Amino acid sequence: MKNTILYLVPVAFLALSSCTTNLTELRETEPFGDHYTQILSKTYLNQANKESDNMDYFVSEFLSEKGLRASGGESIFADSIGNWDVPAARIQELAEARQLLRQAYRSKLHIRYPKLMAQAQVSFDAWLASLYYKNYEGANEARHNMIAALSKMALTVTHSSKK
Repeated sequence: MKNTILYLVPVAFLALSSCTTNLTELRETEPFGDHYTQILSKTYLNQANKESDNMDYFVSEFLSEKGLRASGGESIFADSIGNWDVPAARIQELAEARQLLRQAYRSKLHIRYPKLMAQAQVSFDAWLASLYYKNYEGANEARHNMIAALSKMALTVTHSSKK
């Protein structure tokens, strides 16, 4: 028994450390590209750090990978729902939320409100990944954060159009 435990400790350490490879790289990366992809990269980093602090390493790794892509200047979008095995009862709501993000992006709101758009997109991805990994508390928080960012953006757009 003692030998088994002594064997498992280094294996567990290696498994956990490999989950933070992208996060470590993202922390050390200086993003480039357009203004939005730089903000998006930093937003993915902030959320990945939060997920890692909460020991949700799989979600952190996923967000870090997307953050690395954005830090290289790549235009990335909210993940496709079809790539994830999420509860069927949540698919309609996820699809509607993703559609809102796509419409906001097509309307160039990522250029006018890059921080809010980045927060909405990153929160959507965190919501999706958290559902997949059955972290329902994290999923609810991410959903709330996405709705808050989109609502704030909608209020800002409405207010600025009335001027």
